Amino acid sequence: MVRPSKVVSLDEAVVAVTPGSSLAIGGFLLHNKPSAFVRALVKKGVSGLHLYACPTSSYDADLLIGAGQVAQTVIAMASFEYLGAAPRYTAAMLTRTVDMVECDEVTIAGGLLATIEGIPYHPVVSARGHDVARRSTLVTHYRSHTGHELVAVAPLRPDVAVVHVQEADAYGNARHLGGRWGDEMLIKASKHVILTCDRLIDNAEVRRNPRATTIPGYLVDAVVPLPFGAHPCSSHGKYLQDEAHLSDYLGAAATEEGFAHYLDTYVHGVADHAAYIDRVGGGRLDSLRWEFPS
Repeated sequence: MVRPSKVVSLDEAVVAVTPGSSLAIGGFLLHNKPSAFVRALVKKGVSGLHLYACPTSSYDADLLIGAGQVAQTVIAMASFEYLGAAPRYTAAMLTRTVDMVECDEVTIAGGLLATIEGIPYHPVVSARGHDVARRSTLVTHYRSHTGHELVAVAPLRPDVAVVHVQEADAYGNARHLGGRWGDEMLIKASKHVILTCDRLIDNAEVRRNPRATTIPGYLVDAVVPLPFGAHPCSSHGKYLQDEAHLSDYLGAAATEEGFAHYLDTYVHGVADHAAYIDRVGGGRLDSLRWEFPS
């Protein structure tokens, strides 16, 4: 029996996210974000999304929120790290145009673990006594059978998880060449899993070095090969974050008019990911390459 390939196009993969879906996006701040997928989702105009991240967001959440496609967030933070705050996220928070569920990293991790473990709640000891535990709708306070005061988080099960990896084969076996953060939890807890990868590798290469596999293929539903698919964020072991592009984005997204111009230039104004790369400048992207030494 021939194993079916899970390789699909970006347009085919985006169909899995429907209006009102809960969408979990992998990566951490400016690193390993499935940015090309997010831009395709913005271009499609899917709205009413419930956005999850573990542990944090940046360009991904800011773009979707700015485009008016997010109804609710379950994310601990959205930030561009040393480059500054996330402008569209901040504007939505101040104007309360998006329902932002009070949570922190450990709260989200607890909810994902409850799903993975198949239990009705997951205790989170470090959440005791702080404001998130008092305010968040995700947590429940209870006394254990031993008399301990504990905080628990109910299961979180996103409809779709999208994670960017550096390498994957046609069957979904994938490799992180750097940080993983909460990607594995998001994948195990979500109903449908999509990987974008910088490089599609042969299954024989996976079998030659099975210990390098960080995501087994049986957890994955679709693989989308997208060189520079994390741009303008970094992809560990492949390329650095594009600080110039990110800085330009932050300047544009400071206003609604500037944000609309950014979308016209880099989302709605390009036919596909290849056209986006041409618009950014393929030669410039080559200067960002930074591969880990073998």
